[in-house]
Amino acid sequence: MRHSELKHFLSCLARTPVAIVHQHRPRRMWNNIFADLKNGLEYAHSAVAAHEGNIAFVALATNDSSGERINSALKCYAKKHSIARQEILKKGRA
Repeated sequence: MRHSELKHFLSCLARTPVAIVHQHRPRRMWNNIFADLKNGLEYAHSAVAAHEGNIAFVALATNDSSGERINSALKCYAKKHSIARQEILKKGRA
């Protein structure tokens, strides 16, 4: 999914939308993938990822309350699954 498609999708949802995108890592390191993703997240209020091995879930929110919920949920997921890691890609508006 492209950033422009996700931006449009989020704008069509209710006041507190959250989108979760499934991401595979074929041959790149997560830090490189997340660095690339961060460059295109101007439309999102918050973005956080939970990742392990070859798979990640990236959650995007459009406001503070949704951002806090996604951060808390993925933090809890990473805590319960020792192989998983959480990374905050964007926290609130700059």
